[in-house]
Amino acid sequence: MLILKLGGAALTDKSKPNTARIDQIEQIAKLLAAYRQPLVLVHGAGSFGHIIAREHHLHEGFKHEEQQAALVQLQLQLHELNTILVSALVNAGMPAMTVHPASMCVTKGRRIH
Repeated sequence: MLILKLGGAALTDKSKPNTARIDQIEQIAKLLAAYRQPLVLVHGAGSFGHIIAREHHLHEGFKHEEQQAALVQLQLQLHELNTILVSALVNAGMPAMTVHPASMCVTKGRRIH
């Protein structure tokens, strides 16, 4: 089984919030659809996550209640990018589906345990 990580910079224009590189994503999807072995694909956030995370210091951990709204917005934006990528993979002929990382986390004392 291959685990492949696609960087957010390959999928998005990191200088513009929430801007997917659709042509690049479609090219990558065609290449991956031709791969006929088990594959786990992980992708970065690029401009769909890093900009809002930096603005609200989310990378420093949860420190105050005002960060909650930003975290919700970040999750919505990441869902949008993931939908674009998975749709491109399916359109290219790959039976892709999403497994959300947060569905596998357990926290204790506001930290992943």
